[in-house]
Amino acid sequence: MQNDIPSLFRLVMPPWRSTLVEAVKQAQQDIFCISPYFTDDVLEDVEKTLLSLPQKANSLITFHILTRIRIEDFLTGASELKALERLLAWPSQMPHWAVELRTHQRIHAKVWVIDRQFAVVGSGSATRSGLDRNLEYGVAVADPNFIERIRADWAPFWEESQPISNEQLRDMRRLLEHIERDSQ
Repeated sequence: MQNDIPSLFRLVMPPWRSTLVEAVKQAQQDIFCISPYFTDDVLEDVEKTLLSLPQKANSLITFHILTRIRIEDFLTGASELKALERLLAWPSQMPHWAVELRTHQRIHAKVWVIDRQFAVVGSGSATRSGLDRNLEYGVAVADPNFIERIRADWAPFWEESQPISNEQLRDMRRLLEHIERDSQ
């Protein structure tokens, strides 16, 4: 059955962390990710993967990350604030990386686009469960026209989303610590 699918499209079955890591290895300029939840281990894998690649002079990689920020997601462990803090710290640690983190409260899609050359659209969030444990399903796309359509479809949501700053994450961290202290 897999052979019937054109090479520009292929199914992504669980676990799909290795598919993501291989895609990130190809990144030259831009990684665009939409996921309602992030865990630090996924971003650590992205970071380690990119740092293991030979650096090209004057090569800037820009990360556009669209997620949602809900206190209950952090309290339940569905998402980790540490992951978003890691993202926003990257430019100070890696000057050839730029990060724009935005939030849209209705986000539930899971999309990765690497340099407008490769995309994965599926059910798995950017979490250890979404990449390694859950029964997730998706499609990997290598058709630049289709990928451009994905980017175009998400452009209005990106524009209406709200940028997230380090200060906002620090405020969220304080709130989470306050809630944890009060619950003990």
